[in-house]
Amino acid sequence: MPKRVAVLDTVRLNAYALIAEAVEGGVLRGWDRAHKHTETPGAFHIRQEIAEAVLLNLTEVLVFSED
Repeated sequence: MPKRVAVLDTVRLNAYALIAEAVEGGVLRGWDRAHKHTETPGAFHIRQEIAEAVLLNLTEVLVFSED
């Protein structure tokens, strides 16, 4: 589990930009993975790879509660 770091009140994160970058990177990674072994993957395979890559990228920048 990552170590929590205290952030001063003067520092703010742009959550939208952070999440948008993770999603965009996931879409690109998923597209590349879908085309890794074939130049003509099916639509289902493309969607599956993109969804998996986006979720993986989001877990790198977001911490989900275990509740």
